[in-house]
Amino acid sequence: MDRTIPQKNKRNYGIDILKMISMYMVILLHILGNGGINSNCKRGTLNFATAFFIETAAYCAVNVFGMISGYLIINSKNCNGLKIIPLWLTVVFYSSIITSLFKFVPAVTNLNPNDKITISALLKASFLPSTSRQYWYFTSYFCLYQFIPYINKLLHSISKKEHQKIVIIIILLFCLSPLIEFNRVDTYDIKNGYSAWWLGCLYIIGAYVKLYPIKISKLLAFAIYLISVLCAWVVKLFTDDIIFLDYDSIFIVISAVSLLLIFVQVEITNERLQKLIVLGSSLSFSVYLIHVQPKVYSYCRDKFVSFSKDPAYLLALKVFASAFSIYMVTSIIDLFRYYLFKYLNVNRLPKIIENKLSDIKNKRKENRKSSIHHSASNKSNINNYSSEENLVVNINLNKTEKSLNI
Repeated sequence: MDRTIPQKNKRNYGIDILKMISMYMVILLHILGNGGINSNCKRGTLNFATAFFIETAAYCAVNVFGMISGYLIINSKNCNGLKIIPLWLTVVFYSSIITSLFKFVPAVTNLNPNDKITISALLKASFLPSTSRQYWYFTSYFCLYQFIPYINKLLHSISKKEHQKIVIIIILLFCLSPLIEFNRVDTYDIKNGYSAWWLGCLYIIGAYVKLYPIKISKLLAFAIYLISVLCAWVVKLFTDDIIFLDYDSIFIVISAVSLLLIFVQVEITNERLQKLIVLGSSLSFSVYLIHVQPKVYSYCRDKFVSFSKDPAYLLALKVFASAFSIYMVTSIIDLFRYYLFKYLNVNRLPKIIENKLSDIKNKRKENRKSSIHHSASNKSNINNYSSEENLVVNINLNKTEKSLNI
């Protein structure tokens, strides 16, 4: 097996950069698709072609995040369900604060007066973010994360060839078989990629790239990415009967793999730049949590529709600039949460809880052993007592017999 030996304490800064780029792509998708720009561009116009080209190029962002998880976690020795606690607390932090602002602060409430928030909805959004589906990606990822330790054991126990077969089966079943029907029937219920089931598939693909590095130049990988984007985009220009703009589309999967192969090869040696990249990467998930929070999203979604009326070059500039502004503003907001969590050692919580659980387990073992020892000791004392009692009885019997003989 051509499996790589994990290098301890070696961080891949290219992956951190890819996280930030992918999150920027996610914002682009939300501005173009859910922001109403694409639906307001007439087919056949330059605006339509421009808007959908940007969207197609960015569409692989969510797949990239799923693959990055597999790439980073597959060799983790201490991976367990507790490790997701800091991420879960980050979701709770923003979900509770933003929902409370829209509930109790008049200046914020008036931004969306028709969307009232009940107390039960507030509590659910605040403390049950993994089940409330406020953030579909986190809900799916939370589910997947509970199985990751077992997925890792499985992938480490099989050969490269067997891992390849799993990846091929994923591609055949979920990416290619739906094309038998032009309208892409969701035969295996992966919800076009909006599910933990699909994130698990992406995890397996990302893990393969880590365990068995694919030797390919960055230039060739970028060429594959560009060709995949163009294929999906050209189809979109001419018809809606064949849909390639879905997370489980073969072209979107190939473009995601291509970007991963590019950035795993990126090396950063400047220490100051390394620290800045790590900080930016650490803030990237909160960029998603803030701008996709349902109340914020509902307020902002129609703010970009007017871009569709601008000339194509101006449309593109406004979309890129707006996405950059959202990214920077949300990142600056998250600096408070980042340093607060750092001060409170939130990232150490999984280890602390793990140690506490281990201590409780060890104490139970000691108590069990002590109980067994005490039980054995009591049994021994009872036996000794019985022996002494029998000896006394025997002596008395002997005395009695002697007295009778006299």
